Amino acid sequence: MKKIVISLILYLIVSSGIFANSAVLGLDSCSKVIENIDKNDDLNAAFKTAYTSYIMGFFSGVDVVYEDDTGLAVFEDLYSDIISNCRTVPDSSFVAAIINSYAELKKY
Repeated sequence: MKKIVISLILYLIVSSGIFANSAVLGLDSCSKVIENIDKNDDLNAAFKTAYTSYIMGFFSGVDVVYEDDTGLAVFEDLYSDIISNCRTVPDSSFVAAIINSYAELKKY
């Protein structure tokens, strides 16, 4: 069931073609996320907070839906891993980087 849900999410993201700054931060491209958090102004802190909140919401939702411990106890590592995924594959979406980190976490 998890694979079906994740596949559906990825399909909707890829098929939507909406990778600009959006109200749904998960639809931002990784390149946009990196651009936003690397800014040298007051906005970078606001973007980091917004992306951090989005990640926490994603993992909290997975915790509730699947009654699964997703690793929020090591959140700083999760955030760093997700940003690292974005830097590695800047053409992907932010939510794809989150899903990849979740998949890596569940391997262990």
